Amino acid sequence: MSSWPLKGRRQRPRIVFSCLPCHSRKIKCDRHRLCRRCISAGRAVECQHQTQQLSPASADGASAQYSSLALFVGGKPRLGTATSWMTLMWEFKEIRPLLFGTDPDYKDIFHRIRRLKDLYPPAKAREFPFGAPGVMPESRTKLVSQLPDRCVAETFLGSYMEAFETMFPLWHESSYVDEMAQFWANPESADWTFFAQVYIMLALGCYATPKAKLQALGLDGHALSKLYLDHASVAFSGSQLTASFNYAGLRTLCMSMLARLMDLIASNDQRDCAITVGLTVRAAQTMNLHRHPRLFGGMPGAEMSTRIKIWTTLVLLDLLASVRSSLPPVIHSGDYDASVRLGRETDNDTLSPAPTDHDSDETPFDHILADFLPTASHIVRMANSVNQELDYTNVEKLDRQLRETLGKVSNLHDSTATPRKHRLRSEMFQIIIRRVMLILHEPFGRRPNAAVNFRCSYMRLLECSLALAVSQGALHSQNNPADGMKWALNMFKEDFETTLVCIALGIRGNKFDSEASTVNGTTPRDIAWSTLRRAVEITQEQAGDSIKHHLIFLGVYVLVAALECLECNGPIRERMFEAGEKFVSTMEKAKGQRLNDTPTAPVSDLPSAPGSEICSNTGPESNQGDTSAYYIDMGDLNTSVFF
Repeated sequence: MSSWPLKGRRQRPRIVFSCLPCHSRKIKCDRHRLCRRCISAGRAVECQHQTQQLSPASADGASAQYSSLALFVGGKPRLGTATSWMTLMWEFKEIRPLLFGTDPDYKDIFHRIRRLKDLYPPAKAREFPFGAPGVMPESRTKLVSQLPDRCVAETFLGSYMEAFETMFPLWHESSYVDEMAQFWANPESADWTFFAQVYIMLALGCYATPKAKLQALGLDGHALSKLYLDHASVAFSGSQLTASFNYAGLRTLCMSMLARLMDLIASNDQRDCAITVGLTVRAAQTMNLHRHPRLFGGMPGAEMSTRIKIWTTLVLLDLLASVRSSLPPVIHSGDYDASVRLGRETDNDTLSPAPTDHDSDETPFDHILADFLPTASHIVRMANSVNQELDYTNVEKLDRQLRETLGKVSNLHDSTATPRKHRLRSEMFQIIIRRVMLILHEPFGRRPNAAVNFRCSYMRLLECSLALAVSQGALHSQNNPADGMKWALNMFKEDFETTLVCIALGIRGNKFDSEASTVNGTTPRDIAWSTLRRAVEITQEQAGDSIKHHLIFLGVYVLVAALECLECNGPIRERMFEAGEKFVSTMEKAKGQRLNDTPTAPVSDLPSAPGSEICSNTGPESNQGDTSAYYIDMGDLNTSVFF
């Protein structure tokens, strides 16, 4: 009886961390690139590491899982995945007791910070999908009477099309002109969903209108935006379930998600946005928007374009909601074929002819976005799914695809877009791509040996983090009265927060080279510190806008404060009490009122904002340790329910 020969035990090749010249000479190596011994000996050209010549077998064997964190806090289960900032915060081991509120010594200041929610307006009663109580109007005439003057309405609608339609297209251009002209000709004949659609467009457009233009019209943009959202809620309630089965209803739901992402809707959190995505996706699928319109013979070209635009925007919103909620995307790349790519690439005879050039308003941006979404959704799905292992070879492949898309966006020249529209679209698209890159490289980029064995992920984490922080500063610098960009800052505020945590982790782990010089002698480490300190100033300006802005400022503040304190080995506990008091005073000054249990004092007597102190080497670097403790302990791991 014959038997199979036994194979010898396969041994894993030993990884050499020293450079090859030092290893062959059996001398100590500092493992840098380039190492100091090779530089001093004049053999810098020969200084290479083993990982630069990894065989395919060893590369295929490298795999990792996305990190996650689960807690049961306040009677509720909390889950943080690779897309949430919580898993990054957890890596600050030195300040975990402070961040998670486990130290009873901070009880008093802890509850004072908790009570800062009283400085913000109370949330309205929830009514899906807007969050405002809906009251059935007596007639459509009442809604018509609430419309602004035609010239003012056209200004707000134009601002919406210039801002949001740039990145989240929902309209075919000629169809928009025709439908709005028909609406203004006889608004009383419009159905409830169209009223809801118009009012939410007015609300978003009012929010995106430059401050200088609002002042010229003598209007309060913030108050009008809230008012129009309430009118949209009333109109949507009047439509009942029929709103889910026409294009106007789908647009309204998509725009309500945009409003939620920017905190324009009361009682908003990531879970509400995720629920809205689920409803909208199913409503769109019942209308067969997930199938390519050329399957349906005789459909007008303008309607074909409309269906593809709405579905593509819905896939993008599903992606953004998944990143913020730490849930897998609802839409899988294999679940749909409605894409601008299929319209030009397929030769299937069963499809009807493609729309003529007159009916189609496709742009190069639409094709780049269509190529990007399946890859991005795949990455986010892996990060937010259960026990998804990621192969390093696959990471490098996906990274190349993302970088190719990034290059296309950077070199995109769209003759149909205005310079402002082109600049805004490019900036926002690059933010989304780099955010997905951070998610992709998270499992490998922060490993202890990442700089040696997984250099691609190691470098991408640092590169994308700094690039996103620079984008935050760029959008803030463009937010002037003549060119409103505040809405874009609000759209990606959670992404910027996660980025700043990555930068802080890089500084804490000495991952930024403090000796490599760049332009004007500025080192990468100095650049990282500058972006963090700049972020404190930016987030502080918006801290009074909403509770979520308040939380983000709190998170950035404690990161910078605790990091500087740890760098100088200062007494972190003593400074935390002082920092908590200063943070409370700063928020009281921003809101113009005191907490009820504090002595009455004029707001002008309050101390100055602590951001400038954090940005100096002599300021109280740990200004927010205890506040962040409450930040995490009382809220869920995605900052959705803080108070």
